Amino acid sequence: MCSILYDNKGRKRASIFYKAAFYDTRADISTIQRFTAEYIPEDNWKGGLTYQERDKGKWAGIVKDQDEIIWQTEWETKKNKYDHFLTDRLRTAAANWLNEHYPDWNDATKYWD
Repeated sequence: MCSILYDNKGRKRASIFYKAAFYDTRADISTIQRFTAEYIPEDNWKGGLTYQERDKGKWAGIVKDQDEIIWQTEWETKKNKYDHFLTDRLRTAAANWLNEHYPDWNDATKYWD
């Protein structure tokens, strides 16, 4: 029901959803921007850790060009048990890097060629 639209260079440009069931018909399309600001745990969501284990581990802010990490902050752990905003700070650091290097990064029509 979900398809990805690729450009002539093999980059993801849009996500297309279509469901033709007679009881639940739905269709939509979402553009995919080239760059994203995110955060990841040290195991990159692949280690099978519990939330509590990940919460005590190291985290980094990252910038991705599609699926490739092109910039990363230093790894950080929470300063104390009340430091609930670490991931917000890391994502903000990644967004700030993008704002400096690609000011229109939030525009899905920019920076493709």
